[in-house]
Amino acid sequence: MRIASQANHLAPISGILAGDNVQNTPSASAERSLRTFSAKEHVFFEGDDRDSIYEVVDGVVCVYKVTSDGRRQVISFCYPGSLLGFGHADRYLYSAEVLSPATLRPYSAGALEKIVAERPDLAHSLMSFVMAELAAARDQLLTLGRKSASEKIASFLLELSRQNEEMSKDPETLQLPMTRSDIADYLGLTIETVSRNFTKLKTSGIIDLHQNTTVVICDMDRLEETASCDEERF
Repeated sequence: MRIASQANHLAPISGILAGDNVQNTPSASAERSLRTFSAKEHVFFEGDDRDSIYEVVDGVVCVYKVTSDGRRQVISFCYPGSLLGFGHADRYLYSAEVLSPATLRPYSAGALEKIVAERPDLAHSLMSFVMAELAAARDQLLTLGRKSASEKIASFLLELSRQNEEMSKDPETLQLPMTRSDIADYLGLTIETVSRNFTKLKTSGIIDLHQNTTVVICDMDRLEETASCDEERF
């Protein structure tokens, strides 16, 4: 059984607004307002004033929070089609760091939310986004709370595979813009545990690793079995 992707996708907001007849909407300047970010650059930090909502156009963004004891918890990895900062109050509730060179499209938070109130079609599309985000959060809680380390790693790779499918890319060749540390903070593991389980999957012939940045899935059925098993089977 394929694990559901935790990525958040919807039709690009720029596309939804392209035919908007309301004046002074974000669509009027959507193309010229594109912003580029370098790897490791922050889009915003938790607690910053929320003046914009960002659509990921290209690249990958890591969303995370820092706990009271200084530890980092990665909430999600956001791909093209994802929104950053939507549904927050006056301040951002998390930090967003670019993992690979990325292009984002900012929208005025106030202007976009005004259009949402006036446009049922746009409100429906954004509600779909919110529902997908909630479903992803439930999946992530299950992964963190009930799965073993090997199940977590296998589920994560299946998540990336599903992501590739949705973007019309090879589902068996996965590029990893995130580090082992990013993956560990996402899955609630140590870096050593992440590395050890990648090695186990490779030794078992389920995956192959190319310079730690590319994973080739050699046996999809066994990877899916590993993600859903009750105990480690290596």
